[in-house]
Amino acid sequence: MPTIPKQKFPALLNQLWDKISERSADNLRAGFMKAGIYPLNELPVLERLPTFKHPQSVAVDKGLVSESFIQFLEEKRNEVVTPGKGRKKKLSVPAGKSISLEEVKKAHDEPSTSKPKGKRSKRQEEKSDSETDESEQFEIVNDSFSEGSIDDTNEEDVVDNFIRKPPAQDKFLLNDYVAVEYEGELWPGQIQKIEEDGSYVKCMARCGLAWKWPEKDDVIFYPTTDIKFKIEPPKKLSTKRALFQVAELQSKWGNCKKN
Repeated sequence: MPTIPKQKFPALLNQLWDKISERSADNLRAGFMKAGIYPLNELPVLERLPTFKHPQSVAVDKGLVSESFIQFLEEKRNEVVTPGKGRKKKLSVPAGKSISLEEVKKAHDEPSTSKPKGKRSKRQEEKSDSETDESEQFEIVNDSFSEGSIDDTNEEDVVDNFIRKPPAQDKFLLNDYVAVEYEGELWPGQIQKIEEDGSYVKCMARCGLAWKWPEKDDVIFYPTTDIKFKIEPPKKLSTKRALFQVAELQSKWGNCKKN
């Protein structure tokens, strides 16, 4: 095997280095390009897989999907999108008496006690409880109306006529007990002074599950929109301590027992 003379080796090594330097940048980029790193391209790597098919070689044949299958999908979609006819629930209201929104919600939550008329179809039985609750409607019936007049009356109009609405500002009187909204919560208080766009209200303070009047009167101005509704005078709970109960706010703050 021939050998390179020792004195010629440095010169040959310099020539090799010059040749490598000319293509070193391209060789370095070629490695990243082969791996799909730079420029970023996943195809060089995916093409090495035996099961890979190039996207341009895969043609979609729309004729493979028959019209009957598309029609079947449309029918199934219509069954989901089309809302079903909701059940009506009648609330018996005596003549001359109003009904509150809380009573309507309570009747909505209570299960119906009426017996089913006939057999329900298979399609109705498969309907979920959530769909039934969402589509359930209410019909408010007054004893002074006949069934014919109720059926001819728009349900929304009847409900609007019987649901109590918060009184307007001109119905709030001096010393009335009201519920006001402060920082997103309802608080009981008493009107001390009435202005054109609101009122000065003396509010009660929370004491456990009860209410009390603070030692220093908490009187601030509330706009008309923050005075929500009238309440009954607070009911005294304890003879030793000046603690009161506000019935209208029990659902929000909880109930308290009388000592």
